[in-house]
Amino acid sequence: MMGPNMNHDQINNNPVKVLNHQTIVYEDCGWKKFLPLVYMRATFQLRCGMMTLLDRVINQLLTEEQLAKRLSDVGGEYPIAFDDYQFNAVQQDSAQVVADNLRVNDCGVGVRDAADPNAEALHPSTSSVKSNFPVSVDAQSFSPANSLSLWCRTEIAEVVSERTGLNVNQAIQGQPTLLLSGRGIWSSIPDWDDTQSSWVGVVGDGQDVACVAVGSDFDGIIQPQDLLNESRTRMLLHHLPKRDVSTHVQLVKWPWDLVNANAKCLVKDGEQSWLGFGQVDGQVDTGAHLLNESAIHLGDGSRVMPCVVIDAESGPVWIGKNVTVFPNSYIQGPAFIGDGSVLQPGSVVRGGNTLGPVCKVGGEIEGSIIQGYSNKQHDGFLGHSYLGSWINIAADCVNSDLKNTYGSVRVPINGHEVDTGETFVGMFVGDYSKAGINVSFPTGSVVGFCSNVFAPRSPKFIPSFAWINGDECERYDEEKGLQLARKVMARRNRVLTEAEERVFRNVRQQVLAFEHQPQRDLEYVPVAPVPVNRVIPSEVVTPLIRG
Repeated sequence: MMGPNMNHDQINNNPVKVLNHQTIVYEDCGWKKFLPLVYMRATFQLRCGMMTLLDRVINQLLTEEQLAKRLSDVGGEYPIAFDDYQFNAVQQDSAQVVADNLRVNDCGVGVRDAADPNAEALHPSTSSVKSNFPVSVDAQSFSPANSLSLWCRTEIAEVVSERTGLNVNQAIQGQPTLLLSGRGIWSSIPDWDDTQSSWVGVVGDGQDVACVAVGSDFDGIIQPQDLLNESRTRMLLHHLPKRDVSTHVQLVKWPWDLVNANAKCLVKDGEQSWLGFGQVDGQVDTGAHLLNESAIHLGDGSRVMPCVVIDAESGPVWIGKNVTVFPNSYIQGPAFIGDGSVLQPGSVVRGGNTLGPVCKVGGEIEGSIIQGYSNKQHDGFLGHSYLGSWINIAADCVNSDLKNTYGSVRVPINGHEVDTGETFVGMFVGDYSKAGINVSFPTGSVVGFCSNVFAPRSPKFIPSFAWINGDECERYDEEKGLQLARKVMARRNRVLTEAEERVFRNVRQQVLAFEHQPQRDLEYVPVAPVPVNRVIPSEVVTPLIRG
């Protein structure tokens, strides 16, 4: 796990892994291809396997001793996986949320420096409010020489800092720095002697940039926002020598890449001894069956009721804290079920699923990722899909993940269809969206941010802030959506921070740019309703905003 540029310092007999450079995980121009999933999060906050892409980098920066300590001591048995809303918890003993809502010191929520409220760089706060949820990043786990920070879009920087507790968009401070792509599934960190000159790590035939080693010869040249611009990136890096780093990382380009890699990552995660497989701390009722128990982890406070089968013969099954699995459910590995989740009676969770924290699921789910805090708890089918947060899929909804022709599936990213080259592709749903009962979603469909669909058959692309009711398609007012978001989050004892509310409102402006034509059609619709699958003629229009 250690490269030749690493060593161990003994501090109070606690080994600390030290790199002689700082590490920055960055977003690049490829983030647009992950919409609508990343309007309110960075690409490195997306999940794959038992953790986020950012968590995988953190794993490489910690020793085995530190990893084991995090599992046992830091708030519970969550495997270094960021919970996007762990710091949004309303205080149980008071209905009033403290000022500067939920800025956490020991839990590391980031805010703007008090001395400079307009500063671009965001740093961990100095408040002392504590969270009841697991700490994502323990600052004491990192030595100063091995500091970790993040670069992302300015629009979401404050929210990213709040959710991770890490410095965001801080310029390189004259120290050797290894920049790692936030679109990478990193299995190891490239070795680098920081006395050497700068270089670029690339993967694939297209020589896609996966990392940049910034030495003294490149100090001060590259800034946090540079890598978000493709032409600027090429101009800055074209003269640097290239190294193939494909043995260290898989770069994902589209959301279905994460879904396709999920099962493999779950199996690989199952090989990590520090994750506590074979450890059953929760309650297993008489009549429940655990197959290949050595590959199963059941967290404290969880309960597996009678007539449940947890089958780890084809891959590991990791179940977090305070999870309830109701009778007659079947869980097939590889699978990950996050803290506080509920599996309703008769649930069928097939192999290759990642269910983030505080999800309620039911029916059949196969090969899918749910970011967290979302519900699909009734009969129906979800397959080869990625759902964001605060989503509700009502009873008897189904999505298709396979064409009748067994052909390649096309997915309308931002309304423009992309040929995936894949046979199995489900749907991709942005945060805060809802589906009514009995909705059928076509193969490779996309539901935007904060949209609602109540129709027997969904169109293949639903724009953000859309309200589809039968054959009518209207614009959904963002303030109404924000009001509903507050209600939904309150049901899970969560609140929107001020930063999140600003980003939520800003999404409306972003979708006008990235979903230009679909949003134009939503702004102006004919006086008489038309089927949602018909093109709306722009020359006969009347403004209509759903209030």
